[in-house]
Amino acid sequence: MLASRGGGYNEGTPREGWDHAEAWLPHGVSGMGLEPRFITAQLTLAEVNPAMAELIPLAKESLAAVEREIDALWSPVPAEV
Repeated sequence: MLASRGGGYNEGTPREGWDHAEAWLPHGVSGMGLEPRFITAQLTLAEVNPAMAELIPLAKESLAAVEREIDALWSPVPAEV
């Protein structure tokens, strides 16, 4: 599952524990035999919310980490000669 969060809910943040999707979604889809994998970019509102301006570097770092994680899911296909 790809997701984004305008703020941050990681351990140690002021809103730690506010993310309810990661807690209940596995239960919701387990009956279908699915096990979700969460890849989440955080602080996505930092660039548009002046109160979050100091978090822009962390937002960029979060997005870059998500992009690396997504890229790692795909196996490169050898080019045909």
